[in-house]
Amino acid sequence: MTAKTKTKDSEVISENFKLPITLNGITKEIELKVKKLESTSVSVKYNFEAGEDTIKKIVDSRLQELSTTVKIGGFRPGKVPLKIIEGKYKQSVMREALELIIDKATPELMHKKNLSSATRPSVEILSFDEKSLKYNIGFEIFPEITMPDFSKINLEQPTFKISEDEIKQNLDLIANSNKSFEPTPKTHKAKIGDTVVIDFEGKIEGKLFEGGAAKDFRLELGKKAFIDTFEDQLVGTKSGDSKDVKVTFPQDYHAKDFAGKPAIFSVTVKEVLKAAAAKIDDDFAKKLGLEDLKDLKEKVKANIELEYNKLTQTKIRKELFDKLDEICKFDLPPTSLKEEFDQLWKKVQEMKKTDPSLLKKKESELHKEYELLASRRVKLGLLLAEIGKQNKFEIKNEDIQNAVLEQARSYPGQEQMILEYYKKNPGAVNGLKGPILEEKAVKYILSQVKFKEKLYSTEKLKESAIFD
Repeated sequence: MTAKTKTKDSEVISENFKLPITLNGITKEIELKVKKLESTSVSVKYNFEAGEDTIKKIVDSRLQELSTTVKIGGFRPGKVPLKIIEGKYKQSVMREALELIIDKATPELMHKKNLSSATRPSVEILSFDEKSLKYNIGFEIFPEITMPDFSKINLEQPTFKISEDEIKQNLDLIANSNKSFEPTPKTHKAKIGDTVVIDFEGKIEGKLFEGGAAKDFRLELGKKAFIDTFEDQLVGTKSGDSKDVKVTFPQDYHAKDFAGKPAIFSVTVKEVLKAAAAKIDDDFAKKLGLEDLKDLKEKVKANIELEYNKLTQTKIRKELFDKLDEICKFDLPPTSLKEEFDQLWKKVQEMKKTDPSLLKKKESELHKEYELLASRRVKLGLLLAEIGKQNKFEIKNEDIQNAVLEQARSYPGQEQMILEYYKKNPGAVNGLKGPILEEKAVKYILSQVKFKEKLYSTEKLKESAIFD
């Protein structure tokens, strides 16, 4: 939603605008005339005028300062006549005066008018010479946001029950990931799920290539650890078999020298091992560092609960944001909308390469869909930011530490590397502050809304927690 109607108010009458500026080490006060030309709920435009006295005060001070520092042949330092300084540097000092007035006046105006700019101001120079400066400055501003009565929002509080079957399924997954491999008879033909112990040597265009050979390599068939149909071609082989495996490296292979090229691997199968799932009992639990099977089941159940609690919170947030998007009505800064849409649209173009479903939609349909999503995100971002501002939320060291740890947990096995990254990159830490404040705002809203419990199956909970 963007504002189209431009309004004028009583501020069209020019007012004197006094501005402190430091010149030649001394703070002086210059005077400008300013008037509001037009405004909407998300934009404003002002006209500034500086008279001859103001321009002369800045230019003379700067020329005086230069006269004490510049070196010109034939004159001692500090003794260059002001007329010569003026003739040589007048134009560049005039440009300095212009930039100084604009750079100082803009933030001072925003401070006095209590404005928050959503974009970089645009400047239009109307006229500028030794006698006067006239320019317009316009910028988008954050709209005034009227807070809804959060206590009138009703949300579902999903509840769930974890079945014994679900616990068993998770135990089976753990057992499968801890399976052992047993030798098979030499007549046993390898099948998907078996592991083959192989020696191999790969060639491209008849030549060996780096990294294309190994001995006693264990390859689990069906895992798709190797390129193309490498594993499929070993199905049916026995211990002692030799085979030439023909494959083609993918076009997007990380090593560009290999990308798209055919290769032949000479493979010798030395042994075929059959997978044996671990028996789920007290001994298995102890191997995992737990007391017994009961302890293992409790840990599994706790992990499932943790996962579903996260899904529950995601569903609540989604429903809350849907409600806020519906009930909150205010204009949105056009530039912020465009920037958000452009970011989303760039991702869409990248996703088209891997998601065929996007190609089935018309470009106009996709465009409209992501325009709505951009509008929603900008609206909710402004609302949450305003809640944080009104309630003066603060970010404590503990908040930063928790956010960094949460980021690290998102990359299992790389936690230390992630922690080191944030330790060495203060800018990345600053990037966490926005989401922290948003989370505080969400918790603030949720502390006021009304909840009604509803029992969900775990399958239904997973479906309903899909969140853009």
